[in-house]
Amino acid sequence: MHGSIAGLPASMDLMRCPNCGHEQARGGAECGRCQVIFEKLAAKQARRDQGMGSSETPFPYSAPSIEAEAASLSASDQSALDGAAAAGYVVASFTAIAIGIEAAGWVQLGLGPWALIDVLLATGLAYGTGRGSRICSVSLFLYFILSKLAQYSQHPPSIAGIWLPFMIASAMGKGALASFNRR
Repeated sequence: MHGSIAGLPASMDLMRCPNCGHEQARGGAECGRCQVIFEKLAAKQARRDQGMGSSETPFPYSAPSIEAEAASLSASDQSALDGAAAAGYVVASFTAIAIGIEAAGWVQLGLGPWALIDVLLATGLAYGTGRGSRICSVSLFLYFILSKLAQYSQHPPSIAGIWLPFMIASAMGKGALASFNRR
């Protein structure tokens, strides 16, 4: 492929990044846009091709094969991240409902106005988790676990009342693990 990019001579040989499609000068070690290292990408493709029985390892790879592999790998991971985000939104929603019930004077739960910070924090971390952020997904998981431990130190739960927090923590934990499978 021949062409010109601003600042490069028109006669320079160009290539497209197999990961993101960015056009750049041939011969670089990594992509100027997504910073993928071409040698590592070649090794990954070679391992994948060997697993399928193919002995040829063409480089540079065609973008569709890399994109197809990324899509197949991330479907279950994205599902786990979506589940963790949904669990975070459920926690934030239940806390907001409890604040509303207490504000209406129906029940005294001892939440106070500081519980609004919990709602905002859980909502923000859930959003980041849904977007694939490792920091948000791990923080959401740890925040939930620590808040439940603090709550249970003051008011121990019944055996029947522990299954929902366990399910929420499980979904958040799966999302936190899935965030580490992303590139």
